Amino acid sequence: PELFVYTAPRIAGGSVYVGEKGICCALDLTSGEVKWSRSLDQRDESTASFRRGVAGRDVPCYAGPLVFGQLLIVLVPGRGLLALHQESGEIAWEVELANGKLAPAAPALEGEVLVSAGDVNKLMVLEASTGKVMWHREVLEGDYPTGLTVAGGRIYVTTPVGGVRCFDLWSGELQWRFETG
Repeated sequence: PELFVYTAPRIAGGSVYVGEKGICCALDLTSGEVKWSRSLDQRDESTASFRRGVAGRDVPCYAGPLVFGQLLIVLVPGRGLLALHQESGEIAWEVELANGKLAPAAPALEGEVLVSAGDVNKLMVLEASTGKVMWHREVLEGDYPTGLTVAGGRIYVTTPVGGVRCFDLWSGELQWRFETG
């Protein structure tokens, strides 16, 4: 096939949101008709057809969009974090990341706070509504997290070098670590 969908769909407000190598789109939940489709690859025009092939893209994104209020938050490797308006697909905010072609773990939400891989070896905590960075620190070994979740004011991270780490959500201070091997 010309199109591979790598992400889990998300449902909100009568739409199902899906993404693949640099494109995100909204489909009508009942009919499956395309409501909007947007290229998230900086090499393309601002909108794109979801049904066209995208051969030649460097990095698929395995992180499905997060739903936060009326925003969809997507991680695009080689570009960064983007928040799109659910109704139109227009960009509400963007935070560039210098992690190149890495496809780190999916971002995670806790309340109004978004946690994501930052630049190499870093984690980033942002205000989900505005994209304002609360902190961005070098706390990881192994370049990027392979898994990421947030609960109870703590960030839990797995890394490609076999580690599990727990950080305080508000300060980024290491709470504990476990080596898997």
